[in-house]
Amino acid sequence: MKKQRHKDFIKNRIKALFGKEKPLEAKALDEFVEDIADHQQTLQERIKELNCLYEASSLMADKEIATDQFMQSLSNIIKQAWQFPEITCVKIKIDGNEYLTANYSDTPWKLTSPVTMDGKDMGLLQVCYLEEKSASDEGPFLKEERNLLETIAGNLSQSLQNMKSEELLKKSRQRLLDAQRIAKMGDFTWNVQTGEVQWSKAMYELLGYDEDEKINFEKVNVDIHHPDDLERVIDWLNRCIKSGETHHEHQGYRVVTKDGKVLEVQTHIRINYVDGKATELLGTVQDITQRKRDEKALWESREHFRVTLLSIGDAVIATDTNACITAMNPVAEKLTAWEFEAAKGKKIQEIFNIYHAKTGDVVGNPVEKVLKTGHIVGLANHTRLIAKNGKEYQIADSGAPIVDKNGDTIGVVLVFRDVSREYSINEALKSSEEKFKSVFESANVGKSITKPTGEINVNKAFCDMLGYSQSEIKNKKWQDITPTDEIESIEKLIETLLNGTRDSARFEKRYIHKNGSLIWTDVSVAIYRNANRKPLYFLTTVVDITERKLAEMSLQKEKEWSENIVKNAPNIIVGLGERSKIKLFNQFAEKLTGYRAEEVIGKEWIGVFIPEDMQEKIYRVWAEIVENKLIDHHFENEIITKSGEKRMIEWSNTILTEGDEFRMILSLGEDITDRKNAEEKLKQSHELMRYIIENTNSAIAVHNRDLQYIYVSQRYLNDFKISGLDVIGKHHYEVFPDLPEKWRKVHKRALRGEVLSADRDPYHRANGTTDWTRWECRPWYESRDTIGGIIVYTEVITEQIETEIKLREYNKKLEQAEENARLGSWEVDLQTGKTWWSKQMFKLLGFEQSDNAPGFDEYLEHIHPADKEKVSVALDNLKKGVITPSMEYRGNPDFTGQKYLLSRAKGVKDQTGKLIKIMGTVLDITDQKLIENEISKLT
Repeated sequence: MKKQRHKDFIKNRIKALFGKEKPLEAKALDEFVEDIADHQQTLQERIKELNCLYEASSLMADKEIATDQFMQSLSNIIKQAWQFPEITCVKIKIDGNEYLTANYSDTPWKLTSPVTMDGKDMGLLQVCYLEEKSASDEGPFLKEERNLLETIAGNLSQSLQNMKSEELLKKSRQRLLDAQRIAKMGDFTWNVQTGEVQWSKAMYELLGYDEDEKINFEKVNVDIHHPDDLERVIDWLNRCIKSGETHHEHQGYRVVTKDGKVLEVQTHIRINYVDGKATELLGTVQDITQRKRDEKALWESREHFRVTLLSIGDAVIATDTNACITAMNPVAEKLTAWEFEAAKGKKIQEIFNIYHAKTGDVVGNPVEKVLKTGHIVGLANHTRLIAKNGKEYQIADSGAPIVDKNGDTIGVVLVFRDVSREYSINEALKSSEEKFKSVFESANVGKSITKPTGEINVNKAFCDMLGYSQSEIKNKKWQDITPTDEIESIEKLIETLLNGTRDSARFEKRYIHKNGSLIWTDVSVAIYRNANRKPLYFLTTVVDITERKLAEMSLQKEKEWSENIVKNAPNIIVGLGERSKIKLFNQFAEKLTGYRAEEVIGKEWIGVFIPEDMQEKIYRVWAEIVENKLIDHHFENEIITKSGEKRMIEWSNTILTEGDEFRMILSLGEDITDRKNAEEKLKQSHELMRYIIENTNSAIAVHNRDLQYIYVSQRYLNDFKISGLDVIGKHHYEVFPDLPEKWRKVHKRALRGEVLSADRDPYHRANGTTDWTRWECRPWYESRDTIGGIIVYTEVITEQIETEIKLREYNKKLEQAEENARLGSWEVDLQTGKTWWSKQMFKLLGFEQSDNAPGFDEYLEHIHPADKEKVSVALDNLKKGVITPSMEYRGNPDFTGQKYLLSRAKGVKDQTGKLIKIMGTVLDITDQKLIENEISKLT
């Protein structure tokens, strides 16, 4: 109808103009009119399509708009761009959500285009006519409309991809911040020219400042650098800047946090230069306070060791791996008659001359033995040292290796002392001992010579009593064959002998037989001292009284055995007689079940505590223990407490008999309900982790320290085309044998604790293809300080990169389309007051191309003087949010030449209905107006 009205109007005007003087042929007139009308309609359709593309692009660029509002607004924009908007309806379907125009109805007359992301269909765009229209290029639709729909679908796909990329970038930034917090590290940028300083969030946290506080170079020097270190730090910075070098490392200085705390820090910096002049300094600051404290503690420990070495009572000599002397303490200088300065660097054999006191033979130097074996070596019992001055000493002790942190021997320490006096006494004692030995060995009761330190020397009767041979008991102490619960009381008794309170004692004690049984004995002990009353040894007589003691204890033991089990056991203890009747029921069982012992004694355990569906099975277990006389039977089952709660118990069952007669089953139970629940939760947690990783939309692989796969997402398998391979347990390099060396280095660094990443990284495959990836590789920890392996987050962004290229090409084509159509576009943000112009807008109004749109006053200077007032009124209204939908005006000939322009405007509202933005277009209609003017002149 609109096209017909155009045709009728043009035909009447031409007839009025030429009808009297030069009548036109009807056919020629119709053809002329048809051409003008077609041109007019085609131009209007293209303008609608361009307006649609512009409004859709502006909407997609708005990062603040909510998703539902965005999709609804986009569907309304698309509706207005079709030939017959009054019968057009639109549906947008994304991730199962549908956004429809108010008049939407599914009809046979429709156009559809898919919306994709990462190569997968996310949804579709669909345009329908509500009534049938005549056939065109594709059903009732134009080929330009098909192109328009696919362009919008492509733009929407890219917009969704960008939203996803921004979200991933946000997460990546958070991970970086977390890593800096863990490392106690922050980073900063200093503009050398202006003094302006920018801190990362981690830097603010490290130094205790709020992020809105203004930081500059002067504040850093006054408030943050420690005043005692300030001059040194500034001098270092100046030297770094003047050096012309890019990278610098400073070993450390002190800073003061906002709350006055002093930190030791280490700084690494990089300096950027322009034309040889330093412009920007980028750096990191790491808190090394704890490390400095550890270093100080290490130094203090070494100093303490040095002082200890000088003051120790034993002689100490240290050598290197060539057996050359590196240290001697004063005692060693005295015994060898060598001063350290004279002995330093000499071979140990020159200083430490030793031989056998009995035979006179040279004794092998212990330093050489230690260096050869790497083990501690003791000196022989009869070793004599000849000093430089000829004096001789009987010595004892040993040599030991000095090892580094890797376990490698780096020297030997030789510790010895003068035992000449003790040696003489021992030799004298040996003679006496030989005489005593025959009496000692022939005794028919147990005899023991015991040193104050616990070592024992026993006779044959003692060995026979405990079932040992002489060689088996030779190196034992009395504590080794004494029950643990008796050791403390006997040591107190021995102390009374050693301090002289008494000289002898008699008591009963138990010994542990070789077979593990206990032997009761009657022990008589006397202490023997030297002339100076120094204790030498104990002489002990031991008589076996086991049979008598067991007879005395049998009845008492029976009673105490039952009472102690019931009273003190930290687990459930129950005794079950015939038909599982309860005979014992301890306090722990009372606490767990809620029953008092008197409530259940005499009742059948199975009937009271076992669920009905399990009772028959438990009767069978009970019968099996009794019939087979099992003494180490284990079983798990549920019991029901008095409150009705079910608890899982792990039982250890033993049958007790008297002769062959059954007495009862003694059952020790541990409540494992919480452990079972925890095991189930842990299993569920692992399964949940595996499920989440395998089904996440991200490409994730989790490896152990050996780079074997533990978990892997389906997205990872798909992206890297390994979905048909079971990779769990396989080595990463086995799955990717062509993996570049760069990645292998990344894995090694991550296993040392680094977090590495890249936003755009090419991965060249062996088949010649290249994938673009965005990745991050970070360690995961089994415990606080133990790295369990690495996690690799990888995203193949090849399609995104290609889409970005296509988007740039599309924007270029859009600019070209605006230029061809002589159409400019503009936008005013009513919230910020900012105005945006397209390139063609500047050209239409005769402005030089700029990044910023001109102000309203400057804009009016480019309007024809006769039209300036109405344009000014429209601009004033625009500032107030009042829109002039359509307006024609002329450009100022001084800037634009003779040019007629048609302006159209449309408002954009937020979710509350508030007008927040006005968008519009300006179309060059000069040719149309000139034709109209010519026609007007002719009439």
